Amino acid sequence: MKLAIRLHPSDSVAVAMEAGAPGECFSVLSEQGAECDRVEIASALPLPYHKVALAEIAAGEAVLKYGQVIGLASAPIRRGEWVHLHNLQSATFGPRGEEA
Repeated sequence: MKLAIRLHPSDSVAVAMEAGAPGECFSVLSEQGAECDRVEIASALPLPYHKVALAEIAAGEAVLKYGQVIGLASAPIRRGEWVHLHNLQSATFGPRGEEA
């Protein structure tokens, strides 16, 4: 089974250790290395070490990684969906770099 790592207990995303296709399952490991969840990939993860949503994230909601806000969802994000520039924007700057 493919692996993803949740870096902090409050994270809403995990880091996928390899690319994945819709329908594939990832075993989500906690920061201590114990399995804490399983997630089915909802959209293609084209590259390893990219973020996958562990829960539904509403547009405008904070996305957490390392226990910290890394951005805001610019569109609704489904559990298992790839989280990247197409659906995540800076919490400080808007989608075109203007200060928020």
